[in-house]
Amino acid sequence: MQSVGSPTDIPLRAAIAKGALPGPRILTAVEPLLGQGETTGTPDEIREYVRKQKEAGADLIKIFASQSIRLGGGMTLSQEQLNAACDEAKKRGLRTLVHAYKDAVRAATLAGCTEIEHGTMATDDDLKLMAQKGTYLDPQAGLVIENYLLNKDKFLGTPGYTEEGFLRQLTGSGSARHGQSDWRDRTRPAGRHHCARWGSVEGHLSCSPSGVCDEGWRRL
Repeated sequence: MQSVGSPTDIPLRAAIAKGALPGPRILTAVEPLLGQGETTGTPDEIREYVRKQKEAGADLIKIFASQSIRLGGGMTLSQEQLNAACDEAKKRGLRTLVHAYKDAVRAATLAGCTEIEHGTMATDDDLKLMAQKGTYLDPQAGLVIENYLLNKDKFLGTPGYTEEGFLRQLTGSGSARHGQSDWRDRTRPAGRHHCARWGSVEGHLSCSPSGVCDEGWRRL
């Protein structure tokens, strides 16, 4: 099970590994890198942050490179900051999983990051670049957005959830079902040489550097 992440994952992972508790093998990011513009730190400071996560026992690095789509999905890290984070993680043998919308999708891809989460409002050129670079895509165009939309009344009024924000979700990704079809149609040609697999249960799509692309589509 991959958690992205929490410091409490570390003792839990250790207890499961020792057999003290039953449970799955845990992969954790420990503490994510929260993009906050310049206040996030210089590239060197970001490299140090990545090294600290490695020392703390991280299996991967989670990076928030965009605002929530409900706030417009703007970039929260510069290209230089992303370059530093993903390069340092790679040097430490860690994967990088990047929360990214719009322009942050291309920036994370150019930075050599391992995987894009969401990717909403990425252009066709962005998706093609991801395929060329072998960058994984996990759009979560199924259950995540569908849950927000189906339970809109429960979310409205809580921090970060407004009518305007829900409108951004709809215009950015379409309805949940339409969003799935849109991602399948748009990533099929982009991922032709970098296999695209779509999980039929969770609605998650990955463009990976190996495998037979059409197999994933037949299994829908």
